[in-house]
Amino acid sequence: MKRKKIKLLKTCLLFAGILFIVGCEHEENLTTDNDIPGTFKPGVFIINEGNFGGGNGSVSYFDLTESKMYNHIFQEINDRSLGDIPQSMFIMDSLGFIVVNNSAKIEVIDMDDFISVNTISGFSSPRHFLPVSDSTAYVSDMFSGSISVVNLDNYTITKTIETGMSTEQMMKIDNEVFIANWMGGNKILVIDPIIGEIIDSIEVIIEPNSMVMDKNHKLWVLCSGGYLNEEIPGILRIDPGTREKEEIFRFNKLESSPSHLCINGLGDTLYFLNNGIFQMPVSDTEIPSEPLVLTEKLFYSIGIDPESGIIYASDAIDYQQKGKVFRYLPEGALRDSFDVDIIPGSFVFNR
Repeated sequence: MKRKKIKLLKTCLLFAGILFIVGCEHEENLTTDNDIPGTFKPGVFIINEGNFGGGNGSVSYFDLTESKMYNHIFQEINDRSLGDIPQSMFIMDSLGFIVVNNSAKIEVIDMDDFISVNTISGFSSPRHFLPVSDSTAYVSDMFSGSISVVNLDNYTITKTIETGMSTEQMMKIDNEVFIANWMGGNKILVIDPIIGEIIDSIEVIIEPNSMVMDKNHKLWVLCSGGYLNEEIPGILRIDPGTREKEEIFRFNKLESSPSHLCINGLGDTLYFLNNGIFQMPVSDTEIPSEPLVLTEKLFYSIGIDPESGIIYASDAIDYQQKGKVFRYLPEGALRDSFDVDIIPGSFVFNR
């Protein structure tokens, strides 16, 4: 009788183990907390664009210590809406700068309590914020054909640098600023921030949309090939010191639509979207033919946690209802997911 009980116990444990393994393969949807978080570090900010013209953009926050999700934190803390189409966010020391595209402003946030301490206005259609010194920042713009120069002491626009074209993501490398031309353009502009002038440009594939720097001090640029598929998309590796194009990696289809180039914390692996999540070591000699994550979902954006390597991918669903964020382990296995707000567009890691 005792042996039968032992055998039955082993069978039950085996069955429970199988259920556990199978359960790990399914999505775990994390709950959302309606309270205000006590701290904003370590955590991940999700910038939700909202509907164009609806003025319902927002910021969500995922607490990495408690695994809790908080939505509408700007609105809850500041008792007003954030604005129309928040595009990006940059953390500089104790301050956060939220670029609100269609409201043509930047909200300056105290990172200790997320209270807005100032609002920078006077832009046309701002996209990204980049400090180039302790007292000066650049702001790229979709429609103005110029870069706005912001004084960080009094939060005013002091001048503009004419580019004659749309500008998108920016990176400060050594003593120069590299800026991606966008919307039909095919250049990376190089600005000397000391004199505030364009000193060079690098011709790339049509519509460079994102850039990263790797562990070897190389600049990687992802180009979509154009909204109307004018050119086969590609990824370029550039030496920022010489401004020489070292390699051009082409996609295999004109209809490919790659976006959101990211890199892990070690600087040795690239990630990007192209009807799935692709992973590409910087040592590779060609673009991978198969995605790391293939899903029926059409992801809108991705971000890589610089410490854990966990992949964050957003699903805007139908661009009307609230979206979701899915988290994947570096090897591509689904870890969990959580609900956010309308059109989750970018991720900012506050480590």
